[in-house]
Amino acid sequence: MPRLFQTKIWQARLPDGWQGTKQLFDCATLFKPDGIGQIGVMVCPPESEHPKENPAVTERFSGKLQGFTHTSTGGSSFIRYWWLTCRGRTLIVDYSCSPSFAEVERHEVNEILQSMEESDAPAD
Repeated sequence: MPRLFQTKIWQARLPDGWQGTKQLFDCATLFKPDGIGQIGVMVCPPESEHPKENPAVTERFSGKLQGFTHTSTGGSSFIRYWWLTCRGRTLIVDYSCSPSFAEVERHEVNEILQSMEESDAPAD
C-alpha cells in the first residue's frame, strides 16, 4: 500500500518498497533499497527564476503538479528530469540509473511523479 512522504512544500505517495530521506530545505532522495535508481528532489529558493520550457528538448508534464520533462541518455547514465511548479517554487526532480535498466522502475517512478502535489503539512 502506498505511503505518504511529506515535506513542508511537497508530498508524494511512495509505492511499497520505496523510502525517502529528507534533506535541508525540503529536498529529498527517494529510492528502493534493493532498487537500481533513485529520485532526487531539489526545491529552488523562492527568488529563483523559473526555468523556461524548450519544446525542442522538453515535453509537457501533467500530473498534480505541472511542468515539463526531459530525458538524457549518454555513456553510463540515464537521467530523466522534471521541472515542476509547487507553491510558486520550482522543484527540480531527477531519476537516474544505468541506461540498461531505464525501464525497470519506470512504472513506479511515473506513479511517484504523478502523485507529487502541494503538501498539506503545517508550516512553521
